Amino acid sequence: MSAAPDEIVHFHRIDGLPIVLCAIESGDLLGVGTAVLKPDRFTERGAREFAERNARKSLAIEAEKRAAKARVA
Repeated sequence: MSAAPDEIVHFHRIDGLPIVLCAIESGDLLGVGTAVLKPDRFTERGAREFAERNARKSLAIEAEKRAAKARVA
């Protein structure tokens, strides 16, 4: 992976539901995470952190897939 990853966090409404979208780009890999902002479950900060965590997991999975392909090739 390259240097520092770029991160975008966006708050949006889809069918009236407040959604937090997070995308993290590192080199040519992209990790994406989402969370629904439910007042009884998440604060805005909590939903953002959840989406960021999911995006980082997604990025790690993509990196592992790439590494596995490189080992096979």
